[in-house]
Amino acid sequence: MRTDLPDIQVNNRDLLDLSADCAAALLKANDPPFLFQRDGKVVRIRTGENGRPSIEPVSAAFLTSCLSDAANFYRVTGSGERSTATRPPLAAVGVLLACPAMWDLPRDPEN
Repeated sequence: MRTDLPDIQVNNRDLLDLSADCAAALLKANDPPFLFQRDGKVVRIRTGENGRPSIEPVSAAFLTSCLSDAANFYRVTGSGERSTATRPPLAAVGVLLACPAMWDLPRDPEN
């Protein structure tokens, strides 16, 4: 675990609270911006094989990878102890992809 990243508990939490923590971690990591919102979608700028940039929607797999780089995710056991690291929760990834305006991403990268 990286000590310079926020720690996010993934179990026994409300999905919106968990998603808000994930959004905050991503926003902090999004400097300089590489994630944007456009037409209700989370997008990124990608350079194609021809060297030309294009705007493309972000996949759940890509956003999960971004979250893994932005925070330490963990579970709490039934006895209240912190367990080993775990992956970012797909349910929170789904919320972030479905509602990019709620986490205040920069707007359309072409503007």
